[in-house]
Amino acid sequence: MKNKKWWIIGGVIILIVAGILIYQKVKAGSLAMQYTTSQVQKGTIVSSIAASGSILSSNYYSITTGASGLVSSVYVKDGDKVYAGQKLLQISLDQDGQQAQAKAYSAYLAAQSSLQTAQNNQLTAQQSVDQANFNRGKNLTSAKMAVKQAEIDLNNATGSAARVQKKLALKQAQDALSFAEQQYNANTDAQVAQAELDDSGNSISQAQINLKAAYIAYQQTQATVTSPIDGTVSGMSCYVGMSITQTTSSSNSNAKSTSGQLLAIFNQSNPVMSADVSESDINKIKTDQKATITVDAISDKTFTGKVIGINKTGTVSSGVTNYPITIQFDDQASDILPNMSATANIILDTKVDVLTVPAAAVSTSTNGDTTVQVMVNNAPQIKTVQTGISSDSDIEIVSGVNEGDTVVTGTVSKTTTTASSTTSVFGGLRTTGGGGFSGASLGGSGSATRTRTGG
Repeated sequence: MKNKKWWIIGGVIILIVAGILIYQKVKAGSLAMQYTTSQVQKGTIVSSIAASGSILSSNYYSITTGASGLVSSVYVKDGDKVYAGQKLLQISLDQDGQQAQAKAYSAYLAAQSSLQTAQNNQLTAQQSVDQANFNRGKNLTSAKMAVKQAEIDLNNATGSAARVQKKLALKQAQDALSFAEQQYNANTDAQVAQAELDDSGNSISQAQINLKAAYIAYQQTQATVTSPIDGTVSGMSCYVGMSITQTTSSSNSNAKSTSGQLLAIFNQSNPVMSADVSESDINKIKTDQKATITVDAISDKTFTGKVIGINKTGTVSSGVTNYPITIQFDDQASDILPNMSATANIILDTKVDVLTVPAAAVSTSTNGDTTVQVMVNNAPQIKTVQTGISSDSDIEIVSGVNEGDTVVTGTVSKTTTTASSTTSVFGGLRTTGGGGFSGASLGGSGSATRTRTGG
């Protein structure tokens, strides 16, 4: 009875030890690491900056009016060829239209007067600069001449009393010269005058802008509507007898119409878009850089263009600064319309037949080196590399790896399935785990394990 008890205790101990061994192997297997990899290969890489915006102008120029009244004559129809300045239609102004015209004309005259005043102020400021520069030069010249004369008087003086007096006069002249030189170098009066001259130049620029805007506003109130460009009439939406107002009308009557597009002029110009660039990228943008453009409404086409303008003033919205750039399409596109949303990829650099790796393969070490992990004998080795340009997905490798090398792009922890078999002291083969392992009896009290990486 005692022997049986000891056999049971011994068997339990063996099972516990076997369980611990199995647990340790399962735990070790669960830490197995697998790597996602990619090969270093040669290819073309394009570095670009993406910018979103909208179409500013296209082949269609919308014709609107700020006038109010009744359309009395229409001189064109859809499909007619027109030239810049040609009459399109005539409006008989109503009282509101006449008042709007008079108000716009008054604003135009005021803008002209403001420009004239700014130009006069600039002339006055220029005269002040010239006078200040003349005065400081004159004062310095006079002080130098006074010193020379004092030196001559001292040399010609006889008697100790006379020489003492002339020395004092020379000292005073020298002090006056020193002050005149300080004033000349400080250029205070001239600087103030120059600042006023610069301000007058800015005032003229603003006055010219205001005058142009006032002229356009005045032209919009004219009874005669003309074509601003050469082209073909399209989208006629006006007719003789139509009433044009500058307030939204809820009437459905044909006798009433709100102001808006009267017609459009289709021409042969290439579309232009405006896009916003972030402050971190704006200094990378240069005029004439090429761009690829996609228009949201035309998903099956990609267009090309180039940067023709960069606004370095920028705009701030919700604490974010953006700088608008202007991109002109290389070709005409009749299906592109004003205000359509568009995205441009401005190309900064392009390299052909260079080594590239996925961006995920490149990292920066703690000491600032750029590194990749290269698989050598099924194990990753860190190598320092020199990188070049990059795209959204790839990075150029200048040195550090060779074409065909396998680099690590990511790691995946895999839990392994362990199959173990033990021969119990009570006899028979026992299998634990899900590895599907089977085999002959091991005999005795020994044990065997097999580890398989789970997929």
